[in-house]
Amino acid sequence: MMLTIDVSEGSQGIHRYFTGTVSVAELDGRVVFPEDLAERLEADEEMQRAHSASRIRKMSSYLLDAADHFYSAVTLIIMPLDLDDDLVEGDPENLGEDWGWAFERAPKWGISPGRSRLGRLHLTGSVRLFPGDGQHRLLSCFAAMQTDPNIGVEQIPVVLLPFTGFEQVRQLFADLNLNARPVSKTIGYDFDSRDPKALLAKAVADSVDLFKGRVNKRNGRLPGDSVITLNTIVKG
Repeated sequence: MMLTIDVSEGSQGIHRYFTGTVSVAELDGRVVFPEDLAERLEADEEMQRAHSASRIRKMSSYLLDAADHFYSAVTLIIMPLDLDDDLVEGDPENLGEDWGWAFERAPKWGISPGRSRLGRLHLTGSVRLFPGDGQHRLLSCFAAMQTDPNIGVEQIPVVLLPFTGFEQVRQLFADLNLNARPVSKTIGYDFDSRDPKALLAKAVADSVDLFKGRVNKRNGRLPGDSVITLNTIVKG
């Protein structure tokens, strides 16, 4: 089945990529996960870590319970159904039968130099999508959709890259995860306006004389005259 996505073309380093939005329901059944490839790949070809069932349950609850839920873009690799085959890019001006994906560039608007970056990305049934980053977000969306079908019509931002080899996907995974800096739980709780425990902890920090002006709400350290961190109060 053909999947067509309105996208913008871009490039970083050696990578050509496309950004767009796709409904959760359109992605369901098009995305393949590490466990689906486990018997096919050798250890040095694995491209993703195993997923955490408990994390998926927690994230699914977030989608179902929080009306203001939001996920950042997931990175999807366009790869052939059979990993022994080449990924064939089609020519939108002369599409034959043997192609997996094609970028149909939109006409150029305005007077700025260069070609239009806007267009439509066509994906045939001979390709599937592999999450280079964001598998837990996708799995939680699919799980939540089983409880609330309205999740299926929601749009999730995507970054799509054509598959060039196992090493490409493994390096992207390393780059996206090793360069990310986990947020301090303390600042996360300070910015949170939904979690009852966080709200109670902030109320305590602002009302108890011992804590007034002496609670570190940015990280886990105790600089200056701080006597406690917000994270400690939440956990207390």
